[in-house]
Amino acid sequence: MESLLQVLNSLSISAFLSKSQHDKLITIDQHSHVRDTLQVMYQNRISSVPLTKDNVVVNSVDMFDFLTYLLELWEVEKVELDTSPDHARILPELFTLGQRFLRREVYELPDSTGNDVFAAVMQEENSTRIIKLYGLGVHRVALVDFQGNVNRIVCQSDVIRFLADNLQLLGEYAQKTIGDLSVFSDDELVTIKEQEPVISGFKLLADNIISAVPIINSLGVVSGTLSTSDLKYLKDDTFTSLLLSARQYKDEQATNIPNTTCTLNDTLSSVITNLASTNLHRIWVVNEKQQPIHVVSLTNICNFISKFIPSSD
Repeated sequence: MESLLQVLNSLSISAFLSKSQHDKLITIDQHSHVRDTLQVMYQNRISSVPLTKDNVVVNSVDMFDFLTYLLELWEVEKVELDTSPDHARILPELFTLGQRFLRREVYELPDSTGNDVFAAVMQEENSTRIIKLYGLGVHRVALVDFQGNVNRIVCQSDVIRFLADNLQLLGEYAQKTIGDLSVFSDDELVTIKEQEPVISGFKLLADNIISAVPIINSLGVVSGTLSTSDLKYLKDDTFTSLLLSARQYKDEQATNIPNTTCTLNDTLSSVITNLASTNLHRIWVVNEKQQPIHVVSLTNICNFISKFIPSSD
């Protein structure tokens, strides 16, 4: 790990920009509607976006904010699932909910997690700074110039792609297992069954303040992932999909996102490579029966690396 720290200490944060999926800063005017904002996020495969006022970045919005607002409306409209095949009784209520949700201006959404303010750093700063921030759970870092203007956003994924391209810098740790290194979350894992209503899954995310849960089949085997990012597919003509089961909802999206898992015996380098190549934010750790027992997230990887960075850096 010493080699990695030497490289990180010699690089500015801007070094991670070459690994970014985006060549320029993607922003949304704060008075844009939810409908348009979700479309931009869907097209650019991002889970958060800076909000601007008079072309100046003033805040941001993320998928958890959309989720919180959606569930608030669900309670206000008192939408209750029925058992009829066509859900005819609640379709009018769902239509009203959908219109209110999609026409809301994004600046009015609640900051549900307190994470909407970017951590701002100078892009000339040492790159260890951003590793430490992401290890603490920060999800987005804004690079600012000397006038305080936001120029770019560096995401956790950019750091993971950098590590994947420089695995040799991990030294002996590259071939150690994530089980031996404890590079995973040991929080109790929340799951949703394939046949459960997808709206119940979204409520699980909000109640537990988590961004994703594994979808499991009747044998408890991971068959997919439900995340806050799945809300990006909601449009005027797809809002009724919230009445589907978790499995049906994912099948309708047909996103071709791989159902990727690992085990505690997988090496740190293989997990980093997997995360980078799939652009996933997490991988479910499964047991010998392919049942989920833990999760390895981008935050877990950054947190592990940050432990080797002296506190004075």
